[in-house]
Amino acid sequence: MDIQQPVTIEKNYESNPAMDFAWLRKRAVELVQQYSGKVWTDFNLHDPGVTILEQICFALTDLAYRTSVPITDLLSDDKGQVNYATNSFFSREQILTSSPVTITDLRKYVVDSIYEVNNIWLEPVLSPYTKTYSRGRYKVVIQLYEKWQQQLKPGQEAEAETKKVVNRVREVLNEVRNVGEEYETFVVLQPQEMTIHAEIVLFKKAIPEEILAQIYHRLEKALNPPFIFYTEKEMLARGYSYEQIYAGPNLKGGIVPDEELKKMTTQIDPAELIKAISGMEDVLHIRRLEIGLAGKKQGIKPLQLDRYHFPLLVFNPDDADVKLFYDDQPLPVNGAVFDSLLWRLRASVQRGFIEKMHDEVVAECVKGKYRNTEQYTSLQNYFPAIYRLGVDGIEEYETPARKAVMKQLKAYLMLFEQLIAGYLSQLAHVGDLYSYEVDAGKAKTYFVQPLYNVPGASDIIKAFTDSKNTTWEDFMKDAGNAYVSALQKIVETDEVYRKRKKRSLDHLLSRFNIIPDHYPVMLYEFYYKQSNAAERIDEELRWKSALLQSARLINNNRTLARNYLKFGSDEIRVGFANNMRLLLHIQQRGTFNAVNALGNLVKSSGAKPAAQMAFYKTYEEDDKALELWVDENLPLDASFSVSQVHVGFFNKGADPGFYKIVPHPVSTGDYLVTIKKYGSHEWVAIGRFSSRIKAVEGLRTFIDKLINISIASEGFHVVEHLLLAPSHESKVFAFRFYDEKGKLLLSQRDWLTWEQREEAIRQLLELQRKKQTDIEWLRALQAAVTIYRAPNDSAEPMPVSNVELLSEEEQAKLAGKTRLALEKYRYRNTNFYPRFKYEVQRKDKTVGTEDFFNGKATIVFPDWPRRFQDKGFREFAQSLFLTHLPAHMQPTFLWLDIPRMKRFEEIYQKWGQSLRDRNEFDTSFYSEQLTLFLMEASKYNLL
Repeated sequence: MDIQQPVTIEKNYESNPAMDFAWLRKRAVELVQQYSGKVWTDFNLHDPGVTILEQICFALTDLAYRTSVPITDLLSDDKGQVNYATNSFFSREQILTSSPVTITDLRKYVVDSIYEVNNIWLEPVLSPYTKTYSRGRYKVVIQLYEKWQQQLKPGQEAEAETKKVVNRVREVLNEVRNVGEEYETFVVLQPQEMTIHAEIVLFKKAIPEEILAQIYHRLEKALNPPFIFYTEKEMLARGYSYEQIYAGPNLKGGIVPDEELKKMTTQIDPAELIKAISGMEDVLHIRRLEIGLAGKKQGIKPLQLDRYHFPLLVFNPDDADVKLFYDDQPLPVNGAVFDSLLWRLRASVQRGFIEKMHDEVVAECVKGKYRNTEQYTSLQNYFPAIYRLGVDGIEEYETPARKAVMKQLKAYLMLFEQLIAGYLSQLAHVGDLYSYEVDAGKAKTYFVQPLYNVPGASDIIKAFTDSKNTTWEDFMKDAGNAYVSALQKIVETDEVYRKRKKRSLDHLLSRFNIIPDHYPVMLYEFYYKQSNAAERIDEELRWKSALLQSARLINNNRTLARNYLKFGSDEIRVGFANNMRLLLHIQQRGTFNAVNALGNLVKSSGAKPAAQMAFYKTYEEDDKALELWVDENLPLDASFSVSQVHVGFFNKGADPGFYKIVPHPVSTGDYLVTIKKYGSHEWVAIGRFSSRIKAVEGLRTFIDKLINISIASEGFHVVEHLLLAPSHESKVFAFRFYDEKGKLLLSQRDWLTWEQREEAIRQLLELQRKKQTDIEWLRALQAAVTIYRAPNDSAEPMPVSNVELLSEEEQAKLAGKTRLALEKYRYRNTNFYPRFKYEVQRKDKTVGTEDFFNGKATIVFPDWPRRFQDKGFREFAQSLFLTHLPAHMQPTFLWLDIPRMKRFEEIYQKWGQSLRDRNEFDTSFYSEQLTLFLMEASKYNLL
């Protein structure tokens, strides 16, 4: 129990000088004496200068007090609420968590998302024989929730419902799939019934039904460890830090510590079961404990379960196999009571969902006390009445000179008051200063407020005294009057706002470890912004604001891949690709198709002039000769007609200087917009207009269209090579074995499944250890693989048709060399020779290396958008991908022209649709088509 400490007053309390009126006054007088002591010598209380000084010091104490209030109070609205989103505040479960990255994270996420799943394991498909295989694939092993299974009718219903659960697991895993990973095989664990016979002696005579229920409950948990969710409070009590608690995915049901996730049970050890029971308070000792499969002999040796089975403990509640004793006397057990207590214990560990466990904590964090910080009361109200500065003002009978003096003093004081009121505005808007909002109505970093509440302000504010036919009330209601506009213009120009807001956004982004390079935005403005006029809110501000709004999603989903089961969806996605779009300032968000963005601009790229085109030699307005092709059927005042488009057209075509507007050589009064033919000195008319003004307007519209096409064409496709790999169940896998010099020694004769190939290599290495004569060993080897030999070191190895035809010397040499290479392989790293090389057969019977699918990705860009043609941008984009891709991924970059991009996107779309629809035949076909395209386009040396 905490002892309440008495309330005391600190004897040596050190006050804040800013709130100490006496200190401020003393220091102010010292400064006045220091700088104007020769002129101002009277510092007594009656001196007006001292009175003004005291009022200023009093106002400063108020500013200091308001500044010292908790930040939550400054950020609170009139309801006491803090806008978390605007100020980029996040609860700990939002900002400390991330999308699942590790296998442990994925297990937690799936069990949390799908009620029917009791547990799940992800087994990486690994090969111990080489590092150049298609790594990143997982076999998913699912254990269904027993209670849910018991509700199903055995047979077709259970099978159909189980299939639905497996599909849901596949969908959930693909929602959080990471780049370079794939979940191909799904296995549902089947129950394997087992029994436990035991005799247990208790310490004292207790309730036998309760003890037996606890024993069976512990046995069940030891056999199938449950998924238990904890609250934050429970985790803190166990010694976890907040960073440890929220590492991993944000779960709906609570928190699961990593150590609670157990490995899949493949063997049952009686010693572990004894250990689970021995910890009970009422258990004295265990006389006997035997285990066995249902209907088979019991024993004390560890029991090996069948592959992909889980232990299901079966027993009769009315005649349990576990017997209880006290003083060598058996204790009778009521079966119904025991069964009821056991079900109650089972229910206590069932997953309970605690979705709102943090709501109250978060609500308390965001609450503050609204203090109306910006409200300013004029200090002129606090001057002695003799100064006539208050609401009563100066009497009407006073002389004009006296009135003028009072107004002069009032105006003089308002200079100080304007600074004080501005300070309060700045303090009240600290949340706006550190906000991501850059809307036109909120484009401020310096804040001011008018001094309308100063007594007699209407006689001092020049903007009002100069106005005519405007009442004071109407003037105050006008938020954009000349007084307010002048104040805002004085404190902050457009340039000052941009610099300060960018620094503010940079600071906020750095909190999330995001330090973006503005180079791509600079190029975006250079290539796509036609106006040279500086905007108050420029492109860089909008970009950084968008990054800040997405900061949590950027950090939480750094390696998240595209969900191909939703291929073609136009929703704004999160993940790796979306992060790259944001950092490169690419406007495209949904489904991307670069060729579709061209619209009808490119009808027949590279086509020759049509037959109706006529050739003229005309003159420009400056009498320069111009050789010109003109389409006689070119419509008047219509859209432009472009028959030839090359990459440079999208860059140069956005420059008005790329075109010439000339009079029509035949039709008087008409004007032609012309461009120079690619690779020629001749020009081609692309538009015909009835006046020069219309020609200029049409050209502007066309240039805007070109720029918009470039912007819409910007984007990229991320092709993960692992998704192109053939199914491991397909018989398309083989291997080759090379000696230390890189010469071929062995090759697999038949095409096998992935697992069959692994088994073939295992048997090959076992064969190497067998002690046999050379000919016997070679016979056994040739029965399994194709053997190669070279007549000499400089010759290429050739397959040996029959080892029997070799001489004994040749047999000994071949066997010795092959055995030695296999032995060296066993003791060396698999990256060095001798080594195995994995191969894949395609449908056209050509062979490629499996290394193509190993940790590789191709990033495909269109090459025609204006910004994408910039060499610096290309280098920056490639560097950015290299920085943000997972470390094990090796990217290749392609910048495709229009014809090749069209071909690529045709294959890519069909491939993506086949993945989405899980059409195995189409997926296999288009995967090979896409693989061949990428190999040809990028010149992979892997064929």
